[in-house]
Amino acid sequence: MKKLYPLIGSLILFAAAYFGGLIQTFTLAHPWWYKNATLVGGAIGIAIALILIWYRNHNAKTTNKIEILLGGALLIALYVDYTAGRTFIDSDIFEARAGKIWHYGYHTSVALFIPTAAALIRKFIK
Repeated sequence: MKKLYPLIGSLILFAAAYFGGLIQTFTLAHPWWYKNATLVGGAIGIAIALILIWYRNHNAKTTNKIEILLGGALLIALYVDYTAGRTFIDSDIFEARAGKIWHYGYHTSVALFIPTAAALIRKFIK
């Protein structure tokens, strides 16, 4: 059960950002599909985090490298999500491609936030 504390902590952090309006403040998600995308991305993130927790028992060194890669991928996903959202919002004409990138970028950002935050919390708990 102790191994799940970082995952629970990351879910609490994400819930605070979600209900606190932090995600909407930075326009990382469109209000129309915000809730559904959060649930789907969160489920994917929980699955990734659980796989990493399980894999840590077998190979901790490789898991550390994977967690660093996930953190880098999270930063890239947040940048792409933000810029695509700004392009979609600021466009005079309908930018369908920017909207799709924004939509999938948000899914990716949520899915990568949960295991990355869990890895950081695990590092601080030790």
